[in-house]
Amino acid sequence: HCSNMRYGILLFTLCLWAAEPGIDRAKLQHIGPRMQGYVDQNLLSGVVTLVAHKGEIVHLNAVGRQTVEDNRKMANDSIFQIMSMTKPVTGVAVMMLVEEGRMNLTDPVERHLPEFRGQMVRDAEGKLRKPARLVTIRDLMTHTSGMAGMPPASTPELYQKMDLPLADAVRIFAQQPLEFDPGTRWLYSNPGIATLGRLVEIHSGLPFEKFLEQRIFAPLGMKDSHIFLPAEKQ
Repeated sequence: HCSNMRYGILLFTLCLWAAEPGIDRAKLQHIGPRMQGYVDQNLLSGVVTLVAHKGEIVHLNAVGRQTVEDNRKMANDSIFQIMSMTKPVTGVAVMMLVEEGRMNLTDPVERHLPEFRGQMVRDAEGKLRKPARLVTIRDLMTHTSGMAGMPPASTPELYQKMDLPLADAVRIFAQQPLEFDPGTRWLYSNPGIATLGRLVEIHSGLPFEKFLEQRIFAPLGMKDSHIFLPAEKQ
């Protein structure tokens, strides 16, 4: 599921794999009323549900509101903020460039981003030391880099405003000590994924959002997918 925290909207995508023997269309009729129940209880402001089976959309329904301010009705094609579900898209972008030979998953990040050179790790006592090994691109992909989960406390507005170019934001992240030695633990890391986005910029010669637009969204016909949503689609 993907959530828009600002509007309290939850989007459910239900996928039934081709291995299923068939679809009970009568049971599909229960989905809409169940979702409407969540709306009626003010647990959600609006919901879109979709069920696909063997390439066919067998259920598509929208209930509730897409905005609470003006009671705009939810539509089947309402645009949602998918937030961290952009991470798989970033992963696809990275792997496209890996396939093109621009970089390898085993490469140390500092080979491509010199600002990561000399990065330290903070031990259990809070002291800084050299990490057991360097952070690799694979570590960033798997959230095992040791990079913090969120931007540093010294710049709390960075995560809220998201108004810095990737180059500037990643430069700040690179100056922060690691939470643990790379590859030894798992920690969900937004700065780590942002670093992958910066790698895409460096090796493609395009701003990250332009790479996604030209190499992923446009070829797949994803006409309503944007990093920066056009004003007419707000």
